[in-house]
Amino acid sequence: MIGLTQEELAKSVKETRLAKGWTQQQIANKVGISRSLLAKFETGNRKLSDEKVEQIFELLLAKQKKRSSRWNRGLPNHSFLLDRL
Repeated sequence: MIGLTQEELAKSVKETRLAKGWTQQQIANKVGISRSLLAKFETGNRKLSDEKVEQIFELLLAKQKKRSSRWNRGLPNHSFLLDRL
């Protein structure tokens, strides 16, 4: 998937989620997985399907794209990932 390892993807998910102030439970609920599975993914102990990783990134980046750039300062910019999915 897009030339990144699961570990790199997991790190990006965690960084973006934390920067937005979202909980693992919020993300898990929206993409239909358990909080514990997301936690294991973020720590590199479990892999997720490409489909689930894509859903997570779409969720994390959707609101970031809708806001003006002044609201995005300080957030990791991982929007390039969606272009490569």
